Amino acid sequence: MASTKTILPRLKCYRGGRNKRLNAAGLCLILTSTSAWSAGCFEIPKVLPNTTNGWLSLQKTLQQDSQHCLTSSAYFALYGAAQLNSGQLQSALESLERALLLDANNGAALIDYASALYHSGQIFAAIDLNQQLLSRDDLPANLQDILRQRAARWRDNTRTKYQSISVHSGYDSNLNGATDLDQLTLSAPGGDISLPLDASSKARSGQYLSLKTSHQYTQHNAFSERRFSLDSNLRHSGDHNSNYLQLTLGVEQKQLQTQGTWYFSGSLNYLHYAQKPLSAQLTGTVKYQWRRHQECQPFSQVSLERLSAIKQHSLDSNSLYTGLGIRCSVAGGLFDTQLDYIVNNAVSAERPGGDRRGWQLDLQWQKPLFDGVFHSRLRRSRLVDSVSYSTLLSAGARRRQTRTEVSLEYRRPLGADKLLSLSLNRQHQASNIDLFTQRGTRIGIGFKQRF
Repeated sequence: MASTKTILPRLKCYRGGRNKRLNAAGLCLILTSTSAWSAGCFEIPKVLPNTTNGWLSLQKTLQQDSQHCLTSSAYFALYGAAQLNSGQLQSALESLERALLLDANNGAALIDYASALYHSGQIFAAIDLNQQLLSRDDLPANLQDILRQRAARWRDNTRTKYQSISVHSGYDSNLNGATDLDQLTLSAPGGDISLPLDASSKARSGQYLSLKTSHQYTQHNAFSERRFSLDSNLRHSGDHNSNYLQLTLGVEQKQLQTQGTWYFSGSLNYLHYAQKPLSAQLTGTVKYQWRRHQECQPFSQVSLERLSAIKQHSLDSNSLYTGLGIRCSVAGGLFDTQLDYIVNNAVSAERPGGDRRGWQLDLQWQKPLFDGVFHSRLRRSRLVDSVSYSTLLSAGARRRQTRTEVSLEYRRPLGADKLLSLSLNRQHQASNIDLFTQRGTRIGIGFKQRF
């Protein structure tokens, strides 16, 4: 039988070999006597390198004796450490895996394999393996603190914070979202009556300035992700009666499964319009996206909304959206399509038009363009009231409303934390009741800074 000798008696000569880049101080500690050099392997180095060039040099030295060490777990552990510390991540993973195949209890290989997993993006596998190392009875005391510090640092990277502030400026042809009529026709027993609309009831155009802030906190787990957010949007324009402040508090949960992914989200949206509280909306959404190996991933989604008009509770409503969609990678870009059936029920019997039914189609396309991203969106919806909106409008007909909105946006990074955007939005709403016919165009430029 070939003679072997363990590396354990020489542990003390490795305590000075701290790897400053990856902070794997105990990278060549062998925690079990089963890890040994095969007969004919080169002599164990007494001092470990502390520079990239030193690790490359050690790797070349190890290569010269590779044929004599094919059955040595300790050899591949040190060879993998040399690759890891010289930036050869994929090769290091392969060498360390081979070391562990030869000896699953090789502590040196386990320590560096956890580090290699972490730097290859497999954070949770690395954290789990590091915890297994900390639970070992044969772990040297000087290594416990190092691994605990590493575990804390890795766990910190599973929690991310994101903050941003955006400034947008541009022109809007319909700041107040009003009709484009000059006069309103009323249905009366003696015949139609035409009344002129005052300036406050007509569409008003002008420049606007918008300030947006976003705060997000995300927790990452092996098979899930949870995000909390607080967003604000303050718009100011020459039409003071259409200025607003919007606040949104949200939470999202993503859960990975074998066949697909679950998405759960909830939000509370408050709108302060024309210096008055206007509405509060509570929304909950459940979405499931099937995992397919093809380019397209189908999904289904259900949303519930509760809208409360703060000073006009007769307008309160509950809405249910049920839809199907598909997301595809096409020609280097992403294409999303979703079709929803809408049920909108009035909370009060006094709401004009009563309950509403309809549908909504949402098409989105995104593609890289000129070092940035071009995003386009088309939304079209149709809603029909269940009863007459008013006996004075269109002879008491039930309201039918069709809305089409097209938006184009180009976003280009200006460094790691800055973003420039150009946008164009066009919307048109048609209805059998002229009062609800409107249109508008908005063009703007924006700048976003992340923190």
